[in-house]
Amino acid sequence: MQYDKVLNYYRTSTNSDERNTCLRSLGRAQDPELIQRTLAMLFGDDIKSQDVYMPVGGLRTHPAGVKALFACMTENWGELTKRLPPALSMLGTMVTIMTSGMTTQDQLAQLDKFFADKNNNGYDQSLEQSKDSIRSKISWLGRDRDDVAAWLKANKYM
Repeated sequence: MQYDKVLNYYRTSTNSDERNTCLRSLGRAQDPELIQRTLAMLFGDDIKSQDVYMPVGGLRTHPAGVKALFACMTENWGELTKRLPPALSMLGTMVTIMTSGMTTQDQLAQLDKFFADKNNNGYDQSLEQSKDSIRSKISWLGRDRDDVAAWLKANKYM
């Protein structure tokens, strides 16, 4: 399986650029089992804390990954804040990455609900920027969805 080959290469390579490329590539997997394996790596010893954003960056590029990222964040928030304390900027970066693929009003409402009772100190600016970005995507999709779909069809992308 290609995923296992990439993971093994990550574990055995001594070249940091190659290791980073492997981490980014693991997040591109769209199979549900592989998505869960990638997310599990965030809480294990395979990845250094400063590198946890790399595999999740790929997950935000496809619908299954976006959904899995939010579920992972909400289900493992306590563990995530232990690994990446709010006083450090990395938690804000992870909140941004883990929510940046969201594009619907329902997703924004879920995000608001999840963080409503949290102390957002340390990542409040990142969270607000994420919400602004989601609102912008919602607006853009509402305004231009049909035009973009027509262009994609006309240019044989769909």
